Amino acid sequence: MKLSLTSIAVLPCALILGACGGGPSSDPSATAFQEGLAITTQFTPHSVIGVSQLGSKDLRPITKYPTYIPTTVVIDDFTVSQPAVDLIDFDQTTYQSGPPSKIVGGVRKSHLNVKSSLRPTKLAVDEGGPLFIDADWRSYWAVELHYGYGEKGAIPLNLSMIPYSRIRFSFEALDAAVDYSISLTDGDGRVAYSEGIQSTSSVYDPFPTDFVLASMHAPAEMNWDDIDAIDVSFYTRSPVGGSDVALTSIVLQQ
Repeated sequence: MKLSLTSIAVLPCALILGACGGGPSSDPSATAFQEGLAITTQFTPHSVIGVSQLGSKDLRPITKYPTYIPTTVVIDDFTVSQPAVDLIDFDQTTYQSGPPSKIVGGVRKSHLNVKSSLRPTKLAVDEGGPLFIDADWRSYWAVELHYGYGEKGAIPLNLSMIPYSRIRFSFEALDAAVDYSISLTDGDGRVAYSEGIQSTSSVYDPFPTDFVLASMHAPAEMNWDDIDAIDVSFYTRSPVGGSDVALTSIVLQQ
């Protein structure tokens, strides 16, 4: 039997009559094709991630890309410099803004308090770091670093610490008889705080100190998913004063 050119042209449409606008076909493969075509015409790449069942007109996402969680969050890498503060028997507060990738919340609030009758004590951050506290004999000082504050008041960090286990201080050098600690405040004003760590010998090589979050003193209701403020303190415990600090970074780690 010979087929005319007209018959050949009509044949594909006859085989998939439902897809071409006619009645339903008795051929199962034609029915599947029709349903697949209906899905294809409804699919929009911006509205779904995947299709739950080929042939269904209900397009439900079946794949969800996991949220990326960085292994480290910088609280302060001390690469954003701030002018030096030199004090004798006085106190001063300084605000230094910077990229949130380098200073959490975008602002470093620092406070230096000095009791001395001799040479000044200096607090500064050089370009590229580190933060350093330089004191002389009989200079008794305290330094506080605050994150989540600006010159006009609170700037909540809204920082989740749930994926993380510790806050690491990285030192370049540290004198004996320096006490340092950290506290965290959640969105409802609840506070978690660490035990103070006191250096017992001078160290002139880089080293880290970890504050483990699970070991901090915190109320049971502490909301670790919404930390709004971080406060760090250093002070000399030397009976003759004069302790120095060089701090290269504070980071949150998994």
